[in-house]
Amino acid sequence: MNLSTGQERRRFFDDQSADWDQREAYARDRDRLTRIIPTLGMAEGTKVLDVGTGTGIAARALRMAVGPTGVLVGLDLSMAMIRKAKEVNPCVVRGDCHALPFLNQAFDYVFACAVVPHLDNISRFFKQSARVLAPNGQLIILHCLSREMINDIHRKASPAVEKDTLPAGDSLALIGKQYGIIQYRFEERDNLFLWVGNYAG
Repeated sequence: MNLSTGQERRRFFDDQSADWDQREAYARDRDRLTRIIPTLGMAEGTKVLDVGTGTGIAARALRMAVGPTGVLVGLDLSMAMIRKAKEVNPCVVRGDCHALPFLNQAFDYVFACAVVPHLDNISRFFKQSARVLAPNGQLIILHCLSREMINDIHRKASPAVEKDTLPAGDSLALIGKQYGIIQYRFEERDNLFLWVGNYAG
């Protein structure tokens, strides 16, 4: 990971954390996630890693999906974001998506909401996801806008994220295939980008 780029991006999200969950877009996306996550088929009692959890926007819906016997672990680079996320999910750790600090086969799902464009090395993230997924686990990549809209927003934002782009679904499928994560669901429309891959193990 390019340290200077990583530090610049981390500072950007640290700075944004103060009012991140007060914004209109946050409330919109939280409501969408509340509707989308139950359609993902997460089984009760399973273990979920919420990478790039931010302030915990998806945490409530994920906890509902896996139920009281399930496990939800959040991960983020920004300590400012983590402090807010812990108000929703007490189990949040600081870590890098390129080097996940977890044991092999620790999770049934790796959930990445609004994360992939901000990665310096998407291939390494897929490799790490495959490592921590149990056989037949799933990598879920989700955005509450289309790829085109996401990339346009980033281009017009801070220099810290202006080059952060979300690849097309077929590009993600090619990357996933290298690590045994096989695309089985892909949807894209104005208010959704959803890519799901099964890990063969």
